Amino acid sequence: MEVEDLDMIARLPALHLLRLYVRRRISWDVAGGGLFPSLSNYETSIALTFLPGAMPMLHRLVFWLRLSEDGATSDVGLGNLPLLSYVEVHLNCRGVTGRRVEEAEVALRQVKHTHPNSPAIREEMKRDKDDDDVLVVVVG
Repeated sequence: MEVEDLDMIARLPALHLLRLYVRRRISWDVAGGGLFPSLSNYETSIALTFLPGAMPMLHRLVFWLRLSEDGATSDVGLGNLPLLSYVEVHLNCRGVTGRRVEEAEVALRQVKHTHPNSPAIREEMKRDKDDDDVLVVVVG
């Protein structure tokens, strides 16, 4: 899957639900301008940054990311998703220092203060089947 493929999917006018998981790392800046005009529920393993006007109808977002690679401590532009009411972030923390995990937790908690809906946050630390830590942060 390439960014061009994502751009084609983003132009589907009646798409309401999308679950898109990829094995290799992909980053994508989601722009406004009519992309995903009806999408309300999105689950993905793609590292996204939401630009102003992106996904205007999105209410629910679930991310599955690798903390070591996906820049999970950076601002991904959730404040540009005005209808967003639920966010769930699963961070694979394999091979990452405890300090980096703490930085990611702090950055994700900032969503509460920067998002117009001021969502609540619940956190969990889980172990997956390979005994790797997975930080789960639920916003909303």
